[in-house]
Amino acid sequence: MNIFIKMHSSSIILASWPKLAIFWAVVTVLLLVEFVTQNNISQFTYATLYFFWLELFFTGCKWCFVEENWPSFISAAWLLACTLGVWLPFQRVNPSSINFVCLLLAGYSTLRFGMLCAIGMPPLHRQAEKICKILSPEHLAPHTYKYTIYSLGIGSALALSGIYLWFCSIPILSANPELARYQYFNGPFTNNLFRFSFRAFSSLSLISSLYIIAQFNAHMKKIEIGLASLCVVLSSLCMIASGNRGDISALFLFLMIRIFFSLSKKRKTLGGIIISATTLSIFCFLTRYRNIDNILSRNTVFPEVTDAAKLLDAVHVHHVAFAHGNTYLAAALSFIPSSIFPFRETWGFGRYALHILFMGQDTPIAQSYGGLRPTFVGEAWLNGGWLGVVAFGVALGIILGTWHCSSQSLKRLPGAKVIFFLLSLCSVMVSDFYGVFHGIVLTVMILWLIEKVVRMRKC
Repeated sequence: MNIFIKMHSSSIILASWPKLAIFWAVVTVLLLVEFVTQNNISQFTYATLYFFWLELFFTGCKWCFVEENWPSFISAAWLLACTLGVWLPFQRVNPSSINFVCLLLAGYSTLRFGMLCAIGMPPLHRQAEKICKILSPEHLAPHTYKYTIYSLGIGSALALSGIYLWFCSIPILSANPELARYQYFNGPFTNNLFRFSFRAFSSLSLISSLYIIAQFNAHMKKIEIGLASLCVVLSSLCMIASGNRGDISALFLFLMIRIFFSLSKKRKTLGGIIISATTLSIFCFLTRYRNIDNILSRNTVFPEVTDAAKLLDAVHVHHVAFAHGNTYLAAALSFIPSSIFPFRETWGFGRYALHILFMGQDTPIAQSYGGLRPTFVGEAWLNGGWLGVVAFGVALGIILGTWHCSSQSLKRLPGAKVIFFLLSLCSVMVSDFYGVFHGIVLTVMILWLIEKVVRMRKC
């Protein structure tokens, strides 16, 4: 069996190598020209963007209509979507924006290169399947997982509602949603245990809803359908109330993905157009509402290039040294409340990036500032420069390529669907989803504990 897998992987590499060789040769030349010429690179930038978008169009159609490879599509599409502000002819482009677009293109290239590397790693595919089985509720807690998940979703939503009542604040109903959210319980400068509890319950609410959507099927009993729908609706309402665009967008996107891949091949084209239009409309509506001036523009829908340009400028002006992985370490330790852990107050990416942005200014940092969103590329560059971007891009590509190359048994696991979906969101913004992965660990621990207690009582 192992010999067959290796031979099959080798045949895939050999069959796709001529196209890939041409692709990466052109990409390498264009990126090198951009890097060397620095400020006189607009034409090369446009050529590279057109080339990448064309490549994504063809591979994206294959991933969506032939293969169920949506994690790779999410990551690749988002990185290239963030370049739209530079491509638009009426957008004024400064050198820092151009430099970051080069970094985005390098991030995309390394992501795709990592996916190619994953083809020749069958042992990694098997390990991924084992891990996803451990993290899948139906394998972890076969007797109790359904109603435990429903209870977690409804309970965490009620807990979030209690926190809103405690502060007498529902951000989405306030004049400035971000100020209400960041002032009390959910922002980079909030320093209390309520913020920690809010993020914990918010993660549980999101994870339980994702698991429910991943497991939803037409053969569920009426009471299960009712509980599942109640859980997802309550969770989505709490996320909307907080004004947190990231969580509600993630929940809605995952729901749309599951609907799309449940359609027959004949209905996928029309269904995909409707789903894409609906998802984009919801995203733009949430983006418009979260801004105090209610203005919707290319910079508010995709602020990544603008945010990253500001960050790169500030780093160069103030000669800030690389973080050398400290922001990632702070993220990994985010299960510890920052109010009792000064390291996270310094190196949490939200606080650290804003500290760099406002460095040297006499005025204090606005408590309602929404933070910077420079994608995984911006954070990787802040930690290790070009080497950091390449290393993180290849690593993320290998992980997503594991889904692409693995057997259908992996893709049928609800745990795998949820985990790889969340991993694909790391391309959107790494620091936005640190707490979500801790939410998976917490959910798994609760599932295991309840299953253990039930089995002990039966014995």
